[in-house]
Amino acid sequence: AMIALNSATVGEALESIARHLPYHSSGANLSLVEYPDDGKSGIRYSLNLGLGTPRRQLMELTYMVAYRFLCMVTSEGQELWRVHFRHERGLTSGEYARYFACPVRMAQAEDELLFPTHLLAQRIDSNDAGLRQMAERFVGNEMRRFPLDIGRQVEVLVDRQLSAGGASIKLIAGQMGQHPRTLERRLQAQDLVFRDIVDRVRRTRASEYLAQSVIPLSQVAALLGYSSQTSLNRACLRWFGQTPNALRRQGSRGSQ
Repeated sequence: AMIALNSATVGEALESIARHLPYHSSGANLSLVEYPDDGKSGIRYSLNLGLGTPRRQLMELTYMVAYRFLCMVTSEGQELWRVHFRHERGLTSGEYARYFACPVRMAQAEDELLFPTHLLAQRIDSNDAGLRQMAERFVGNEMRRFPLDIGRQVEVLVDRQLSAGGASIKLIAGQMGQHPRTLERRLQAQDLVFRDIVDRVRRTRASEYLAQSVIPLSQVAALLGYSSQTSLNRACLRWFGQTPNALRRQGSRGSQ
């Protein structure tokens, strides 16, 4: 928080949060997204939860905190902002309006908070370069003392890349500034295999996406980096012993 609040701009603050969040909360990931055609940018938060773990209240609370942080460091109104949730509506429109002074849309493809892109360049009045440097030195020392697990790093990057068309070891290694064979060796040193990490991330995300009946199965397949729905069907049979349609029917009966 100290680094973010003392950043020069809103964009720098969000980048610092995204960079340090995995060290603060294992399994959490924050990424910045852009929609140039709409003039919008935003933040997308994800958290690896176990199968069956309730996520609605956790995600809504997280985005409420993010929303209030952005309100604190920006000076414009929020009428053009948007909050998207993957889950179905759990509160009334009036109750959501108590926490978000902008449209809240449910059953969307991603959980995200969107706002006009120009806000990223807005300067933060409270920023203090000296305090920021001091905080960064402290955090940097802590990160060197307790480095983020290599498996966790790969998991975070895979999670980000799946919906962009898959996550090959060549792509992930490049993002980490390593040769694919070097990354393989580092994973092997911890008894980890790259394809198993990808499979685990896909399984977790599949259970979340399939719980949202409004997301077409073809889109679920694409979000998981599969080129066809057939690949999704085979994966679900291997993971859960059921087809995607059967899983959705089971989930629908359980929610009634």
